[in-house]
Amino acid sequence: MSERLIRHPLFRGRKGFFFTVDAFVAIIVIVVGIGMLLYFRSGSRYIPPAERISEDITKVLSSGEIYEINSPLLDSLKSDGNITNIHNTVMEQVGEFYYRSLNGCSFCLGLARDVVENITTDAIPPQYSFELTIENTTLYKRELSPKEDAYALFIDNRIVSGFYNFKLWGPYFIEVTVWQA
Repeated sequence: MSERLIRHPLFRGRKGFFFTVDAFVAIIVIVVGIGMLLYFRSGSRYIPPAERISEDITKVLSSGEIYEINSPLLDSLKSDGNITNIHNTVMEQVGEFYYRSLNGCSFCLGLARDVVENITTDAIPPQYSFELTIENTTLYKRELSPKEDAYALFIDNRIVSGFYNFKLWGPYFIEVTVWQA
């Protein structure tokens, strides 16, 4: 009887058909599974440009040492003796200038402002406003629009300290703000 069903014209060649349908269903399940994994996986979040600039500027200022930066201003400050430790990061040097200004140096705050301006002017796109404060003292500000009008405002901060003439200065709180209106 079973031999008769297999030879019946209705079932002839159906084994290949069922195998093909089974393989096709398996491929669809695999493709849908991979698609769901790619769609629902937790990837990196979108970071707005102003936030990325704020983080990048803070990272450059807090990790770039003075001797690594090619700047005529820094070279002249080193040769004049205003920068005594070329292994300071830019933020540490700004903190040192701030400390020296608190202890009688009348031009050191201006030097700190010049250093920040010199390094950040070309690094920040012209459509963004930028401010660097140290201990709530605005050191440098490039304001294209007021902060109150900003639709994207990002703040990044660091704490710096160091030595000057064998004396410990700091810790000082430095805040980097980038915004766009």
